[in-house]
Amino acid sequence: MLLSISTATFYDRPFQEALCIIKNAGFENIELVIPWEGGDGWKMAQHLKEIVPRDAIKMIDDSGLRLASIHDASGVISDNSNSAIDKLIFKYIDNLSYPLDFLVVHPPHIKSDSGNEWWDSYKNSFSQDINSLKQYCKHVCVENLPKWNNYYVALTEVKELFEFSLENDVFINFDTTHYAQSKVDIFAAFNTLNKRIKSIHLSDYLGDKAHVFIGDGSLDLKNFIKNINNSGVQLLTLECEIEVDNIIFPEKLIYAKEYVEDVLNI
Repeated sequence: MLLSISTATFYDRPFQEALCIIKNAGFENIELVIPWEGGDGWKMAQHLKEIVPRDAIKMIDDSGLRLASIHDASGVISDNSNSAIDKLIFKYIDNLSYPLDFLVVHPPHIKSDSGNEWWDSYKNSFSQDINSLKQYCKHVCVENLPKWNNYYVALTEVKELFEFSLENDVFINFDTTHYAQSKVDIFAAFNTLNKRIKSIHLSDYLGDKAHVFIGDGSLDLKNFIKNINNSGVQLLTLECEIEVDNIIFPEKLIYAKEYVEDVLNI
């Protein structure tokens, strides 16, 4: 199993600095979250906004890190003519010198209090988009999202996500925080989705605070991680808040890595 860390953890740092921190903590693999803006003023990966994909990939290569996955964290739909997939991902993939193992995408969501009819009409379009990605990587994974106020989010129900994954022969990226936000037991959800899960976004959860550092929240992550050893999960990505005061020796990041490796015995 590959252990990785999301660049989403370091949005407030220049991209080159983020890579340096990750490398110094002993990581070999990263998940690259591509820049995006949309929804209600939402922004992702702004440290890549002024860096063209070709240069971003070169910076990763020069750092000695390997790109294990690319995460398209968009998915907001304004009308049915929009794709839920950000075409920017293809510019990153085109500049890779090796095959990409994982693509992680968000299910589509639309600003609406009740979007059942919309999803019924849009589902086939999303299926086509998802299936078109298979030629670009080994594993296309759809991530579970929580419900958001004023938005209809597709595939929030555990059984619905499982059935969509089967119908389209795609996989699932299991996000611990997102199910905790939805008041869904992560062990029960994992057991239901187990056969389709290939990657995980790991973080803790506390109260209404998402993506908490592992061990600082209320989730039983130690036993959850143990379950992964007996599953088909191939990629575990840390996607949690990590305070880094020292670029050369980022202690908390090193602790997070060693914590997971110890539980997994890798």
